[in-house]
Amino acid sequence: MKKHSKRYNEIKKSAVKGKKLDIKEIIDLVKKNSTTKFDESIDVSLRIGLKQSKGGDFNLRTVTQLPAGTGKKLIVAVLCESDKIEDAKKSGADVVGSDDLIEKIAAGKFDFTKLVCTPAMMSKIGKHGKVLGPKGLMPNPKLGTVSTNINKSVQDIKNGLIEIKHDKDGNIGTSIGRKSFSSENLVNNFKHLIDFIKKEKPDAIKGDFIKNIFVTSSIALFGHGVVAGVNKGCGGIHLLASIDTLFKHVCILVRALDVQAAVAPWIVVVVEVKRTNVRGSEDRSIYCFFFFVLGRMRRR
Repeated sequence: MKKHSKRYNEIKKSAVKGKKLDIKEIIDLVKKNSTTKFDESIDVSLRIGLKQSKGGDFNLRTVTQLPAGTGKKLIVAVLCESDKIEDAKKSGADVVGSDDLIEKIAAGKFDFTKLVCTPAMMSKIGKHGKVLGPKGLMPNPKLGTVSTNINKSVQDIKNGLIEIKHDKDGNIGTSIGRKSFSSENLVNNFKHLIDFIKKEKPDAIKGDFIKNIFVTSSIALFGHGVVAGVNKGCGGIHLLASIDTLFKHVCILVRALDVQAAVAPWIVVVVEVKRTNVRGSEDRSIYCFFFFVLGRMRRR
């Protein structure tokens, strides 16, 4: 039987099950269980509805400014014309360049985390989309990274401008701050994010736009997640059973399988999780866990 650390067991004891909590209580609980030595980020993951009554699936990609920022240190680069380099340096940008910066990007020798570009330089940087695109660094007017006002763009990014973008299933993930933030600032950032996303709901989507919300620290295994059913006023929020309990049962099932890698190099465990949402009806979620079998799971 695998033994867990004292810290792990202490966090497990603080799990809350079957009780509705408001967002401040949830954030206080997440902060309390963020016991790592570094300043963990407090993250929000949510799922939105994409199905529209007409016009195909909804696509959301935009930015918003969190009231208290994110606490994340970003390296902002500015690509501009030669005569604007001095102004770009005064804006607070960490990296500033023109054609010389394009050469570094082409060679893959860059370490910035955000790139701001002037419209005149877009024609030159466009051919390097294959390098910048996969890293999420390609400037985009919708995201505020293509602008003639370099100072405003840099300051917005430095002060907590976040990108909101969903995957094909409607999942959105972003940070609302650090555990060193006050609970009040984290609550304000959370409410701002939820209100902003609600306002983006198109008329063609009927019913609830936000399906659920999950709040956790960056080291999720040692923290507590919360699933929120969102109706009017964000509805109620319920804590899920601790994730270690789920994995414990999955591992028991895996060890019970007498297989070899040559016969079955991987297995799939399907788990159905049932929970009651804020309207009293039952939601069911199916999760698949993939395990690669490196050898015989049970010795004879």
